[in-house]
Amino acid sequence: MREIKLLTVEPGPIAVVRKRTTFAEVPRALFGALDAVYATVRSGKIRQSGHNVAVYRPLGGGHVDLEAGVEVAAPFENVGGVVSSETPGGEVAMAEHIGPYDRLGETYDAIVAWVRANGRKLAGVNWEVYGDWSEDPAKLRADVYMMLVP
Repeated sequence: MREIKLLTVEPGPIAVVRKRTTFAEVPRALFGALDAVYATVRSGKIRQSGHNVAVYRPLGGGHVDLEAGVEVAAPFENVGGVVSSETPGGEVAMAEHIGPYDRLGETYDAIVAWVRANGRKLAGVNWEVYGDWSEDPAKLRADVYMMLVP
């Protein structure tokens, strides 16, 4: 059983590439976006201060606006396709996902069930903050945040 936490979070600065894609194509779009962001980090034009992040804004019909990138210390001037953005702020339901990323859906399902059981509504924006990489899928971590309607 996953522990679901009710939190109020502040927006946090991130460096991202924005993509409109389908949920089925998210893994490919995510890795392509991260490659572009990390190329900009390696060039010294932006400085990463934290972990990888993916922000999802579902559009319906299986489509989603994706922002994929890294945490940074402060907003910055856009560099080509890498833009300054921020994670959402407000009240969220959050859970830690430990294990393979292809099982993140189980964590989302647990959060949705908690939201319904507690009489709350989802605002339609969610994001993931990924922990440090491990070759062992059992050691992977992602914190999953789902924005709530106030």
